[in-house]
Amino acid sequence: MNIIEQREKKVLLVIRVLVAGMISAHGWHRLYTGSVFEFADSYDGYIPFGYSLIMLLELGETLGAFLFAWGKLVFPLSVFYTVVYTCAIYFFHAHFGWYMTGGDHNGAEYAVALIVSFMAVGWQSAPASFFLPLSRSWRWNLKSAEITIGESHAEI
Repeated sequence: MNIIEQREKKVLLVIRVLVAGMISAHGWHRLYTGSVFEFADSYDGYIPFGYSLIMLLELGETLGAFLFAWGKLVFPLSVFYTVVYTCAIYFFHAHFGWYMTGGDHNGAEYAVALIVSFMAVGWQSAPASFFLPLSRSWRWNLKSAEITIGESHAEI
């Protein structure tokens, strides 16, 4: 592994641990204040299995975050968190606009930053089989700058 690859791994480690700490604090705060039950009750009639899904979210944010920081189950947890925070934007944050502070608060900017972080860390941790469909349909010839997608052919 060359120096650039080592640095990339270290940077993604820092991002993974930082994001895990942020989501863990988010989940533990809801447990500490007792607002998780109010949160779960509010979604129980709104979405199917609302109470159960919110409790699964809480488990993922509290205990799953430790696994995520430790480097265990990183890819599936990245997918889980990406789905959770995308739903959070749809169900809650989009209504408030973009910004978390200032004129608009509770906006989507924080959730978007987390989603991008989850995707970057998840991409690095994805199993090789995840990329097989992509590697079969895309073939790159860098010398002549040709891209072949399936049976199609294009020159750049």
